[in-house]
Amino acid sequence: MKKLYYNCNIITMTNKNADALIVEDDKIIDLGSYDNLKNKINDADKINLNGKTLMPGFIDCHSHLSSVALSLLQLNLENARSFIDIINSIKSYIKTENLQESDWIQCIGYDHNLLKEKRHPTRQLLDEHFKNYPIVIQHVTGHFGVMNTKALQILNKDDQFLEGILYEKDFLDLIRLVPLPNIEKIHDAFKKAQKIYASYGITTAQEGLMVKEILPLYKSLIQNKILYLDVVGYVDIKDKDIIFSNMKDCDEKYFNHFKLKGYKIILDGSPQAKTAWMRKPYLNENNYGIHNYSHEDVKSFINEAIKNNKQLLTHANGDKAIDQFLSGLEEFIPADVKKIHPVCIHAQFLQEDQIPIMKKYNVIPSFFIDHVYYYADIHIKNLGFERATQISPARSCINNNLIFTFHQDSPVVKPDMLHSIWCSVNRLTKDNVSLDQKITPYNALKAITINASYQYQEPLKGSIKIGNIADFIILDNNPLTVNPQNIKDIKILATFKNGKCIYSIN
Repeated sequence: MKKLYYNCNIITMTNKNADALIVEDDKIIDLGSYDNLKNKINDADKINLNGKTLMPGFIDCHSHLSSVALSLLQLNLENARSFIDIINSIKSYIKTENLQESDWIQCIGYDHNLLKEKRHPTRQLLDEHFKNYPIVIQHVTGHFGVMNTKALQILNKDDQFLEGILYEKDFLDLIRLVPLPNIEKIHDAFKKAQKIYASYGITTAQEGLMVKEILPLYKSLIQNKILYLDVVGYVDIKDKDIIFSNMKDCDEKYFNHFKLKGYKIILDGSPQAKTAWMRKPYLNENNYGIHNYSHEDVKSFINEAIKNNKQLLTHANGDKAIDQFLSGLEEFIPADVKKIHPVCIHAQFLQEDQIPIMKKYNVIPSFFIDHVYYYADIHIKNLGFERATQISPARSCINNNLIFTFHQDSPVVKPDMLHSIWCSVNRLTKDNVSLDQKITPYNALKAITINASYQYQEPLKGSIKIGNIADFIILDNNPLTVNPQNIKDIKILATFKNGKCIYSIN
């Protein structure tokens, strides 16, 4: 059935002016002025949008869909402001959920920077109150956390991690061994998680670090047709063989809305935890952060991606970690590197001297731009204003004609694309400090639409034009004309995937 949408402000992302479009099944088949389109077809449903704004569906360039789904089955500690808040929240959760001592208690979202104690809780604290329950508390960054003695005993790690605090690789390697809930609960959680993404206008999402332990989960999601957003998966490079060999139907093509696209490596940590690998130390410390791999390791990972023609996503927050990534790329012929379309995830402290190298090798920095609001005040404290004001340097990329994208690294923060646009345009911290590197709303929108389609090499997404997939959203206001301070308050009225409405505010 054909549908004609008219009386709307269409942001095409192609500089073409239009106030109406025609959709047939899952494709956009015509676009232009309503006067020219209204008499072209007589069998179309005509939908008057009453002056609302229509634009391409947003494309998530880096998040962890499974973590968002599983977080709905876990205790969220984002409002905890002290150790006693954490303890009381867990006690209440055990009572409310009627948990038994054999049940794992998984908590997410605490931030030691916001706790009264200004440090991490320990296994000893958890043991004092919950000796017989296996408990894991994951930091808001997702890169470290705390396990109590019972949890460490079950995972055969009781003789390690004296305080139960695990950082970076140690935590990431261990958290994957924690048992998953039953599959029916997981299916339901994925349906809810996709609805959350759709409510923020997202039509393509990402599984940003697939490990072998969640292979059965994804096979079940695909077999049972649980996914209705397009989901693009990137595999922990250490698990690439087992995952790709078991998901051949999804290799570089969508099967029941899931596609395996490439590999993922993690080079360093996060700046708010002082684990991002930096050229200069954190203020008043002899601490440069951490790094997970040697130069030879990185070189071998890049070689694997080139050999197998797989896109490579590389987590690199600090400028030294970005140096390591770029020096690895420089071991190879630029034409070979360009074929794998490399992405530098987060790239928080990308420096001016690194941008030309990225351009030479066709590297796409994908900025976690929401750091400006959520964490820049902490960066100012840890690194000084001069370094902090330049985080996620989108304007420098524009000045150098380097394509970039934005993401929210959900569940670290909500997949709220319009908040990301607001962050990039206004560059205000929580404490209302103004940072450098502001960009225009149009350039910001490019980062989550047409630039994002380029990152994924999916040219039929990210813009409104004839022949494209009918992934689009309807907004109650136009982000290009509204007061920039109000961009974050724009409402997503409806989200359409393949021409079908998958979310409506009503």
